[in-house]
Amino acid sequence: MSPAYDLIIIGGGIMGTSTAYHLLSFEPNLKLAVVEKDPLYTYASTPLSLGGIRVQFSLKENILISLYAQEAFRRFEEEMAVGEEKPFINYRQAGYLFLIDDSGRTAVEAALTLQKQMGGEVEWWAPKKIQARFPILSTEGFCGGTFGPRDGYLDPYAVLMGYRAKAKSLGAEFRPDEVTEILRSQDRIEGVRLKSGAELKAAGVVNAAGAWAGAVARSAGVDLPVVPI
Repeated sequence: MSPAYDLIIIGGGIMGTSTAYHLLSFEPNLKLAVVEKDPLYTYASTPLSLGGIRVQFSLKENILISLYAQEAFRRFEEEMAVGEEKPFINYRQAGYLFLIDDSGRTAVEAALTLQKQMGGEVEWWAPKKIQARFPILSTEGFCGGTFGPRDGYLDPYAVLMGYRAKAKSLGAEFRPDEVTEILRSQDRIEGVRLKSGAELKAAGVVNAAGAWAGAVARSAGVDLPVVPI
């Protein structure tokens, strides 16, 4: 008989493991499985990313996500502790500087206004200030720059492992396998079929397959404009 879960998460990268952690924190009795086709994370997007955290975006939703992330990562190591073990994510708010030329100034100033209105700490720096702070940079051809003092970077693999360990400690089951099909009956989700041949039953599925999310969604008859490049 196939195992039955309340929820199956497809993809055990940072989005899938974060989802597992937050759901189990909210509802500890959930029976939840995370299916990851690359358990060593050799080709996964998370550890291959640069790990940059910044609020310097022009889209409201991106700014909101980043403002939340800045606070979440400051308390991450404490929250993700399992017993005496704490992850070390090397979160450093060293700042982000973007150099701006005349053609981009209008758009950047509009984005800067939005960032400030939403609570982001971002400043406009004249070329003279940039040169004084970073003498190695040539400001020739630039009218200035934007600097986010709370922007920075971290170790994305360490964050992934932190979420994964904490989710497992809360009861998440991690299965090394590949989802080949989301099972459905008319408009109801019934579970997933795995490459190993097994079927897992669940009333809900979270598609956290990242760049491969489009292919996963098509197995359930849903068209998502997501393709790996």
